[in-house]
Amino acid sequence: MACIRARKKKGGGTSYQVIVRVAGQPALRQTFHDRNKARAWGDAMSAAGRATVSGLPEVKVYRKISIQKAIADWTESGKCPRSFLRVTPSVLKLVGEIRLGNISAEFVYGYISKVRNTNSQFNRPFTDATIRKHLSVLRGAVRYVAKKHRVVPDLSVFSTDEIEGEWNVERKRVLSTDEEEKIRAIIPTRTYKRQWAMLLDLAIETGARQAEMVLMEISEVNFQTRVWDIPKEHTKSGYERGVALSEKATKIVTELRDMLVIRQNKESKRGLAPQPEQRLFHVFSTPGSVSSGFAKLAKAACVHDFHFHDLRHTAITRMVMNKRDMNVHEIMRMVGHKSMNMFIRYSNYRPEDLVKRLM
Repeated sequence: MACIRARKKKGGGTSYQVIVRVAGQPALRQTFHDRNKARAWGDAMSAAGRATVSGLPEVKVYRKISIQKAIADWTESGKCPRSFLRVTPSVLKLVGEIRLGNISAEFVYGYISKVRNTNSQFNRPFTDATIRKHLSVLRGAVRYVAKKHRVVPDLSVFSTDEIEGEWNVERKRVLSTDEEEKIRAIIPTRTYKRQWAMLLDLAIETGARQAEMVLMEISEVNFQTRVWDIPKEHTKSGYERGVALSEKATKIVTELRDMLVIRQNKESKRGLAPQPEQRLFHVFSTPGSVSSGFAKLAKAACVHDFHFHDLRHTAITRMVMNKRDMNVHEIMRMVGHKSMNMFIRYSNYRPEDLVKRLM
């Protein structure tokens, strides 16, 4: 933008100083005796300066965007982590119509209070860990839209450091032998009892995540080499991973494949078009349905405070304890851990297990 200042000269007359300021560049100054020449030079330098800048921050546009639109744009872009997609509907419902320019620490505290006083779809209060994930969705959406408009946002308002709540509670729950027997005793009373039994076995055999198993397709499994290649679209980290299948795991995926083929053949004999379903655990509609279904199963078995994801803790702990021919790095590679800290979080030994190792 050009600014023209008129200055009286000592000997009479007037001079015109032009100052041109363009973001990201030093100011330009020039003095003229003619106002029209000063204006022309100022306009020319302003245009030339803007032409050399890749793009100015679109602050006004950014501030007017609603947080709901920001979340929608982020999730539709494909850059939103899959682990956040499950909570975005709740965030969109609770966040309101606030614009990005009005987001403050007060708004964040108010949002947290609102979530704490709202029950989830399961008619239970949101956990502190889920609320933290809500804040991560808000932060990620703001960062994504700000980058598109070349704006540097203040993300410190989403900090959870001074907010009460057990944000960093680490699950250390593993399935005991007695608890496993209780769950297995209840499975025959469930719909899709055979699939539930195989899902439980495969989780303990491979340490795979819930979504990776529910989304597993026939094409991902090499039945000759006994390797399950999980595509990056199905992993939490976004990286492709190969999982070596034990004899028991191979029998499970083989049976699932045969069950799917039999189902398709029956549909063909009945004159129906075979469903193009390739998922081995196709009876479970979504990973979320497995979470809720397993919670009911554990409750019926009187196994308290046990989540489906705790089977991953159980599997990794048992691998370290029982598969002594495999070293730590091989197990880390199989379960998809890239850091030793994360691996240690999932290796939850119980004192009684260590006593057995000493005998």
